[in-house]
Amino acid sequence: MNSNLIRSNFIKFFEEKSHSFVQSSSIVAKNDPTLMFTNAGMNQFKNIFLGNESAKIKRVVNSQKCLRVSGKHNDLEEVGIDHYHHTMFEMLGNWSFGDYFKKEIINWSLEILTKVYKLSKDDLYDTVFEGNEDDKLDKDVEAYNFWSEIIDEDKIVLGDKKDNFWEMGDTGPCGPCSEIHIDLRSKDEKNKISGSSLVNTDHPEVIELWNLVFIQFNRKSDGKLEELPNKHIDTGMGFERLARIIQKKESNYDTDIFAPLITEICNITGLKYGRDSKIDTAFRVIVDHVRAVSFCIADGQIPGNSGSSYVIRRILRRAIRYGYTFLNQSKPFIFKLVNILSNQFADHFNELLSQKELIESIIKEEEKSFLRTLQSGIERLGNMIKKSNSKKLSGKDVFELFDTYGFPADLTSLILKENKITIDDRLLRSEEKQSIFNLKNDIKHFFLSTEWNETYNDLNIPLHIQIVFEGLTQKGNQSIFSCQALFSNGEDLRYFDKSVQFYYSSGTNLYYDPVLFEPLSGFLAYYAHLIVAGMIDTYEFKGGNSHYEMARDIALRGSSSDYKKGWSSRITLVDNLDRNNGLRKARLAWYIAIDLFNENDISGTIEEVNLMLDGIEQSYRDLGRDFNTQYFLKANSKKIATLLADLNQSELLKDMKELDPDRREIYQSALEDKSE
Repeated sequence: MNSNLIRSNFIKFFEEKSHSFVQSSSIVAKNDPTLMFTNAGMNQFKNIFLGNESAKIKRVVNSQKCLRVSGKHNDLEEVGIDHYHHTMFEMLGNWSFGDYFKKEIINWSLEILTKVYKLSKDDLYDTVFEGNEDDKLDKDVEAYNFWSEIIDEDKIVLGDKKDNFWEMGDTGPCGPCSEIHIDLRSKDEKNKISGSSLVNTDHPEVIELWNLVFIQFNRKSDGKLEELPNKHIDTGMGFERLARIIQKKESNYDTDIFAPLITEICNITGLKYGRDSKIDTAFRVIVDHVRAVSFCIADGQIPGNSGSSYVIRRILRRAIRYGYTFLNQSKPFIFKLVNILSNQFADHFNELLSQKELIESIIKEEEKSFLRTLQSGIERLGNMIKKSNSKKLSGKDVFELFDTYGFPADLTSLILKENKITIDDRLLRSEEKQSIFNLKNDIKHFFLSTEWNETYNDLNIPLHIQIVFEGLTQKGNQSIFSCQALFSNGEDLRYFDKSVQFYYSSGTNLYYDPVLFEPLSGFLAYYAHLIVAGMIDTYEFKGGNSHYEMARDIALRGSSSDYKKGWSSRITLVDNLDRNNGLRKARLAWYIAIDLFNENDISGTIEEVNLMLDGIEQSYRDLGRDFNTQYFLKANSKKIATLLADLNQSELLKDMKELDPDRREIYQSALEDKSE
């Protein structure tokens, strides 16, 4: 049974049980601040479970596009290493909103698995919640009895709260669940050890197949449970895993979901799959990641430097790196897989086919860019490894790779792991490591608990911080830290500080005092004001003035304190930012241009782009080749080139070549692509 038929049979089965088919929601989470990406089929029905809206349809079935690369569902580093982890996957599910309950779904689940998918009843095991004393819950006798009517009791396994009680969060709808597991071992192995003893033990051949959740309680803020007036069913089954089982494959990657993509990589590279473990891993990484990236782009999320955009970039860069290192691919090739992928899903997810050219273009440009970074970064890292006398690399070297070469720290860590090399932290004693851990949490709390701007308090301003600790000394009861730090908004604002010094004691309540100077909170507040100023500047010209003033005031007080190191250069930095009117005009115009382009206001977009160019020219006249202006261009050059190419603005592309000579090739490439 091919994968398309497996999916359609699931949907058809429940449609015949009076379920309405509902399209998959976007893989990029919309209107839910708690999620970056959709990670389960129930996400789009969350408000129904929470009681915020009533269900218009009582019975629903679908196959949901999911992505799990963050939080507790972060399997990214395992993808490709094993044969069953994925970033993007489909979750087959059916729901009942206050309609049928345990008996129906238990019977139907066995029916579809054995009669539609032809799985052996003897290989299936079902778990039932055993109860929990803390919650004053007894064993789920109701589910147990329903199962015992249709399967042998030795196939029913009791499970604890961890495995068999589902909760959406600390509060809200929840309830017991039944997991259906399948035993894929040989007959001889089954005769030796009962499958029931291997359920939920992470055995590679006794695996969970389907989870049936019985939502019947509400977890209150005091931790107590109360019965819901309406009880719901929420089920989820991994499509890729089901295909592997039905098609009798040893790996998810051997199914017809991934096999065509693997075959195409073989054709492109001339390499064979199944002969070398490192090459095989690279194949699996690439075919998994191109699916995830393609679906995200189709749903409106392109690779970038912050938030969900960075997650997509990170996934794609991981694939590019594996292709470069293990498949000897120094030129873009991953984008070529999109054609097969889009045709493969055309009948069910036609968004890939309709946006195929856009997806190919974005992936190709990302490949071009990151391959250049890889070539220089890997060469530099290789030299660092050779020079290292031990199996350790300094944290300072890792930071240098990122700062100088744009080489991501997580990629460095991965390469070091492959070479059995660790990052050297011997200079820090255990208590010092704990102190730094506490400092990290205190800094996070400081930023989240401080109100930075009343007028723009609804803005979601990203702030990325990297700190490399260089030394720690004791002065009385105080720990004096020396470090380097990088602050950015993940886009076009970036401030690198090589000379930072402050005192810190674990448990210190960090707060910003606008009168009294304190080195750590002053240092953090200074850069926070720079980031806030820069972001507000993209909404109104010189809108960030008050924040530049506050940053300068902090720097002046710092320069006259006992911890004056570095503060004079920070005065210079804020003064240069404040008086760079050309750059401030350019950034405002660029962000307005993006908004107008998205609104399909072509003439307005072109007008703002021209204003951006005027601003860059003014910046050059006033301050020369200012670093901040150059970084704005570096961060946005690809987007500018793509936008101008889409607008057929060849002359403006030529102007950008002159204004931004360090990135001439980007604009030239856009010109050549346009002419083709």
